[in-house]
Amino acid sequence: MFDLLVKVKDNKKISPDLWVLSFDSEKLAQTIVPGQFLEFKVRNSTDPFLRRPFSVYKIKNNTIEILYEVVGEGTHLMSELQPGDTFLSLGPLGTTFTPQKNKKVIMVGGGVGAAPLVFLAQKQDFDSMMLGFRGESAVLPLSEAIGDDNKWVYATNDGSVGHKGFITQPLEELFKQEDSPENLFIYSCGPNPMLLEVARICQQYGVDGEVSLEERMGCGVGACLGCAVLTKSKGYVPSCKYGPVFNIQDLELDELKNSG
Repeated sequence: MFDLLVKVKDNKKISPDLWVLSFDSEKLAQTIVPGQFLEFKVRNSTDPFLRRPFSVYKIKNNTIEILYEVVGEGTHLMSELQPGDTFLSLGPLGTTFTPQKNKKVIMVGGGVGAAPLVFLAQKQDFDSMMLGFRGESAVLPLSEAIGDDNKWVYATNDGSVGHKGFITQPLEELFKQEDSPENLFIYSCGPNPMLLEVARICQQYGVDGEVSLEERMGCGVGACLGCAVLTKSKGYVPSCKYGPVFNIQDLELDELKNSG
């Protein structure tokens, strides 16, 4: 784990709602693994007091890219960073996705939950990347696709891009059409309501998988206990230390529903 002062390489909008910040770090680029995250301190002050967690979106050589949406003070400060500005990056933190070799891999993301899945797609072969968004302004451009863009499936709540409705609907249709759904493996990241539905569908069809939780991880190392989630195997655990990647069968879904 490193706490590094890094320099902004680029910080730009790629859609009306989505930004990509990039910086170079050989240490982080060579050590971070899909599923892990970084904690950023973008201003040298106590306001905001806590760092903000971000999943890696892409790595090209030693350049790390972060996908984000401006939703609060921390990300607003990030959007104001200019090339040459510096900030602190702590990591790699958290657990990783488990590589799959003998199963048909489906990735399911919601909103900026697409970020860790796109990074995973740089390392892991997959059969379908299924992404859901609020509407056209929040859609990840297809130009950002990793691999064959014919494998990418979009859904928007209003039907402005792709399937109209939630991405879990075409996911369930895919399960229904699969002769042996037990040969599928799901990786998923996004808001809790989406993850709950993904988990429900997986349990119904006997599909195994892993989910990356979008919890508020203030410290990133399990000290503040602000991101505790309930698991079947270990009880309450800090998501930043024992996650953010969990086996889909190990999460207590009722508790996840209450925390959403």
